[in-house]
Amino acid sequence: MSGLLDDVIDWWRNMRHRHEGVPVASEEVTDAVKAMYPHEKMQEPKRQSRYTYVDGPMYYLGQQIVKAMQDAGYPAKILYCYRSAWKQNELYVKGRTAPGPKVTNAAPWQSAHQYYEAVDIIHPSRGWDVSERYWEALASCVRIVSEKFGVELNHGHYWKFRDSAHIELRDWRLVRDRHKRNVHDQGDLRPPNRDELWWRFYEVLPDVVRSQYQQGTPPGGVDQLHPDLAAWLAKSSSNKSLLRDLLS
Repeated sequence: MSGLLDDVIDWWRNMRHRHEGVPVASEEVTDAVKAMYPHEKMQEPKRQSRYTYVDGPMYYLGQQIVKAMQDAGYPAKILYCYRSAWKQNELYVKGRTAPGPKVTNAAPWQSAHQYYEAVDIIHPSRGWDVSERYWEALASCVRIVSEKFGVELNHGHYWKFRDSAHIELRDWRLVRDRHKRNVHDQGDLRPPNRDELWWRFYEVLPDVVRSQYQQGTPPGGVDQLHPDLAAWLAKSSSNKSLLRDLLS
């Protein structure tokens, strides 16, 4: 039943992502995509210009990394940010109890992907089958985005168990432990919800969140605000009005 539920959740997220123009996790490459991206390095025909704020800070940072890759002349896409525990187990058993080589050391709920705390970025048509120059360019873009936003990121390109596509927030295990304590240990085996993702977004990228409120474009459906964000909104009369509208 849990596998079916995860499939339904993944389907719903994919439908929402398609509606909002957000890349969807898919490891299959169509002939049309291959034709659109015939070369490893080329000008991206459709540049990253819209950003998503409801899937946590790492998805937003991943979109910034994709844009930096495009600016450097390398097509790139986010394959995964969130990955269900069911899908994680499917990958984990490879090379263990299922045929094929090992592809991950992380069991279900032990990967940053189950908490929206990581992204896998690959070439749109070639996937992982790219040159070392591509991965080095990605590593440079990760450093640029990390410095620009003042966040600490881990890049699997430098791990002993090399995973060059994988980028994660350095403190993601604190989120895992907090989620386990507050959610899983209470009998609710689920990924972070919209409130929790927006809370985390403010922890990691407070200036980006504040700018969304200043522009009057915060994401809808958020019921619980980080206390520091609520305090900031309450500082001025205009913010007080906005805060009252948000909490009414």
